[in-house]
Amino acid sequence: METNRAKMSHNRKSPELASAISAIRDLTAAKAEAEAQIANCLMSLATEKAMLDSLLDDPKTLANKQYLKAAKKACRVGIEAWNLSIAAFQNDVQTYKAEIDAILKRTPEARRDH
Repeated sequence: METNRAKMSHNRKSPELASAISAIRDLTAAKAEAEAQIANCLMSLATEKAMLDSLLDDPKTLANKQYLKAAKKACRVGIEAWNLSIAAFQNDVQTYKAEIDAILKRTPEARRDH
């Protein structure tokens, strides 16, 4: 009789466990995507900084004065945008981790299956 109760209890938890495992897989994939986006943003940020450095090294002349001013401003705005994107993706990663942890607290048996 005790074995039947355990099976019945496990059967009732089965949809919850399947849902938890599915959610963890989805969140893990989303976390990996956000981490990949961070890597892409870091590469783009490095490129933007290198471009700004090269512009700062260019000698200013009457012919290129306006161009250099606009290009430097664009690079600085780009650098700020990449930094904000990185921060947003890092926040996403932390959110995904917290959601996974919350699921595992509610359904610890999901840990062994994912």
